[in-house]
Amino acid sequence: SVTFGYTQKSMAVKDSFSWSLKLNFCRRLTGGGIVDHRNDWTYSIILANDLATAQKAPSKIYFELHQAIQTALDARLIQTKLAPCPKNCADPLPQVPTNTSQCFVSASADDVLRTDGRKIAGAAIKRARTGLLLQGSIDRGSLPNDFNFKDFQADFIDALCSKWEIDPIEPEDLRPLLNSTLIETEKNRFSSREWTEKR
Repeated sequence: SVTFGYTQKSMAVKDSFSWSLKLNFCRRLTGGGIVDHRNDWTYSIILANDLATAQKAPSKIYFELHQAIQTALDARLIQTKLAPCPKNCADPLPQVPTNTSQCFVSASADDVLRTDGRKIAGAAIKRARTGLLLQGSIDRGSLPNDFNFKDFQADFIDALCSKWEIDPIEPEDLRPLLNSTLIETEKNRFSSREWTEKR
């Protein structure tokens, strides 16, 4: 599957891929570029407005989110750096190898990079009346073949909880909720041609 940012034109996105590939395309609620999900690790985070972190500037949240990813990667002995801000920093954004998926061809400020400049992680944020939605992706191809995502996930959650001062708890089993009318309505909405070809 491939997802693309809310404001992007669907035909332009599809034209950037070979039509011989059988891919599913979906427009995200968040902005950002095209993400090819055939070799990535994707996550979503919801922050309700009553959390202190939700009141921070999106750029600060983005920075702290990627600092947490750095902490979790550091535990796996993977050295990283954050991409500099091209407007305010003297350091130019690094050139990234072109054999990565579209969203990972170039870096935005505070994206997670390997020391050689290849992008590891990026994300997008959408603010709504009740809170924030963060959607992020990690390029598996930028990490070792034997990378343990289960251990990384635990370290990532711990790092985020520590940084955002949230008590880590085990959530209730959400699977029964997946059969709800609301979930089905949203699944139909996001899989519809009308949504995907909105622009």
